[in-house]
Amino acid sequence: MNYICRGSEEEHIPLLTLWEYGMSQRSLSEEEKHHMTGCDDCLSLLGLCLTSSSIEQVERRLSDAA
Repeated sequence: MNYICRGSEEEHIPLLTLWEYGMSQRSLSEEEKHHMTGCDDCLSLLGLCLTSSSIEQVERRLSDAA
């Protein structure tokens, strides 16, 4: 699922993409790398991915925080 960044027309990087990147299963495109440099939300999600044992755990943690 993509969300629009606050104050911009740019979409966030999908959670699955961040998870796969955090698990070294894929690389980010140049556009995604550029987005990461200015998006605290995506950086925070990547941090959750790096500290969780599964994508389901990331989703639970996001749900609990909402």
